[in-house]
Amino acid sequence: MLLIMHDALDEVEFLDVYFKVMVKLMVLLYPLGSALVNMSKVTNGAFPPSGLLKKIKNFEKTGDLDSLKQKTESDENDENFKE
Repeated sequence: MLLIMHDALDEVEFLDVYFKVMVKLMVLLYPLGSALVNMSKVTNGAFPPSGLLKKIKNFEKTGDLDSLKQKTESDENDENFKE
């Protein structure tokens, strides 16, 4: 199946690269997100920041790369805490 998709997307280089990046990110972020949720439960929410978990969950739902870059309220709170 991936070979068929590769052949179909071979002429459109942008889609080919975009598809490969999305698949790689999803393959990495799914187990990483699961591990981070478990770490959050073990530490009673102290680590990792809730904003990071929300970004990963949103990316898993939408597949939008910009959702990983956007600042959230918890990101701003974390920055204020560091100062």
